[in-house]
Amino acid sequence: MKTVLDLFLNIDVHLLELIAHYGKAVYGFLFLVIFVETRLVLIPFIPGDSLLFVVGTFCSAGVISTPLIMLLLIAAAII
Repeated sequence: MKTVLDLFLNIDVHLLELIAHYGKAVYGFLFLVIFVETRLVLIPFIPGDSLLFVVGTFCSAGVISTPLIMLLLIAAAII
């Protein structure tokens, strides 16, 4: 339980490890985090804003596909 809580509270620190280990599944995870943050007010501790800055950094470094992540995160916020 402590590891899962640490993962959600410090997702920006663990994101590069997740990308290296899980690859394309990270896109679904990021979609889920943004979807949950914008829809469920009951879970306010998910670090969505800092996560977006880290995702932007990885996009500029070429680790994550910029057009794909933009499409997914915009869809997650609107849906």
